[in-house]
Amino acid sequence: MRNVAPSNSLVRRANQVKTLALLVGAVGIFATALGVLLSVLPLVSVTTPAYSTYSFINKFAFVLGIALLSAVVHPFWENGAILLNRGNAV
Repeated sequence: MRNVAPSNSLVRRANQVKTLALLVGAVGIFATALGVLLSVLPLVSVTTPAYSTYSFINKFAFVLGIALLSAVVHPFWENGAILLNRGNAV
């Protein structure tokens, strides 16, 4: 009996999702590290008029990094059996 389930395309799509998640996770880690680095190393003096912009960029990079990491972790946490099935069609 012939299997009509499109298992190859499902595996390909799962691999594409894992690759995209890895890329988004890497960008999230980079943005979070940049936000932490900018908060630890003050590159702009507090008395400088550009300090508010620097502070905004610092906080925005940190929040963006956390948001990207949570966007990556949540689908894998909820559907780990589907996305992390090592190539086996579900």
